[in-house]
Formats: sequence, C-alpha cells, structure tokens
Amino acid sequence: MKWDDDELLHLTNYKGKIIADIGSGTGRLLEPVAPDADIIYAIEPIKSLREFLKSKFKAFKHKFFVMDGLITDIPLPDNSCDILLSGHVYGDAPEEELAEMERVTKPGCMVILCPGNSDVDNEAHNILVTRGYKWSVFHEPVDGPKRKYWRTV
Repeated sequence: MKWDDDELLHLTNYKGKIIADIGSGTGRLLEPVAPDADIIYAIEPIKSLREFLKSKFKAFKHKFFVMDGLITDIPLPDNSCDILLSGHVYGDAPEEELAEMERVTKPGCMVILCPGNSDVDNEAHNILVTRGYKWSVFHEPVDGPKRKYWRTV
C-alpha cells in the first residue's frame, strides 16, 4: 500500500492520541503517526506479523501494544481509541466490520480506512458513503488507483 504520508497526517491530529490499527500487517500506516501517538494498539491476526511489528516498533515499546484480533472481533473496549486506522482489511463483511470499528472508536473521533478496493462503486464503498464517510483516490504503484475513506464518528 502506498499512502501519501502527508495526506494521512493532515486528516487529523495524532498528537497524544490513542490509535488502533486493525490488520496492522507490516505497520505501514503506523510509521508516520507512531512518534506523535500516546498509545498504539496494533491488532493483527497473523502471529509472524505480530512478532515483526514488535521488532519494527521496538523504539516505541513503552506505548506500542500488539494484540491478536480480527476486524470483526477487535480486542478493545467500547469507545477506547481516538483514531482507528485500517489498510486493506475492510470489505468482506462491510456492515459487521464497520459496526465493530465504530464500536471501539470514541464519539467525535476518527476512522480512517484504506480497504484496497479499486476506484469503483462497490458494496463496501456504498455502505461507507451512506454512513457519511468522505473519500478520495490515491495511486498504488503496482495496483493502480485505490480509494481511502475517513469520518469522524
């Protein structure tokens, strides 16, 4: 995934925030925001990637917590994060996944998604737009145009 770090950083203020990254993978979305975050929860179902994340972000070990979990079963309490990030995860069960992500995000805080869908109006896109998510297109070098979404919940 090729996020434009500046665009990600300009969507909201990460300073002193509690951030959850769902389906963290290699931690790409966390790279530009980790220095400013107060607490980071990296939720990742694959054990080898959880170990990779611990190593990659060891400089932030005092505030970086790696957890086993799924987008449909996030191991955090209700209203526990200020910013929820997710890249290339959302879309298999859009309604259920969105409800779970919004459950753990505090009211008045932000959900930022890059589901990896192409620049087409599919079911996941229609659900997000209906729920008030803003969106734009970015170009992924290998896969071409992709959409990203964000909303204050």
